[in-house]
Amino acid sequence: MTHEAATEEKYKAVSNLVYASLHENGFAKRGRVFWKDLADVRHLAEFQKSQKSTKDRIFFTMNVSTVVKALLDPEIDDLDKMHGHEGHLYWRLGDFLSPQEDKWWAVDQNSDPYQIAQEISSILSSIVLRKLEQYSTVRAIVDLWSSEGYPPISDKRRKQFLAELANR
Repeated sequence: MTHEAATEEKYKAVSNLVYASLHENGFAKRGRVFWKDLADVRHLAEFQKSQKSTKDRIFFTMNVSTVVKALLDPEIDDLDKMHGHEGHLYWRLGDFLSPQEDKWWAVDQNSDPYQIAQEISSILSSIVLRKLEQYSTVRAIVDLWSSEGYPPISDKRRKQFLAELANR
């Protein structure tokens, strides 16, 4: 097996191991996107490879987001084709760390996919999934956007989304 193939296999192993953890929490998988469908929203998670990746080393992070179904235009938006960076609420995994950092992992032929997957799964289960659960209804998201602390979107988008939801 080439270095490139071995590295890609390790990366896929990390993804599969993280998916196993997410699956225990109600997530399904479509392609490379992990998703959990609820009445008002869909939570998404997805690995993102860096442009700095090489054939021998893959750098990656994870995007998580919440899509508000009521804000989708059925003629334009296809919920089943959305990716982890396309939600109405959007974070990278590093946004949940203390201190916040743009966290990237590296995989090469010598990496231990179990160790990397365990680190990612630990962040997901101890912090991220709880945060996503806080934003599992339109009401909770409206409350967030109506408060003083309305990350992770711009003020312009926040006002636009609130107006759209008020008109529905």
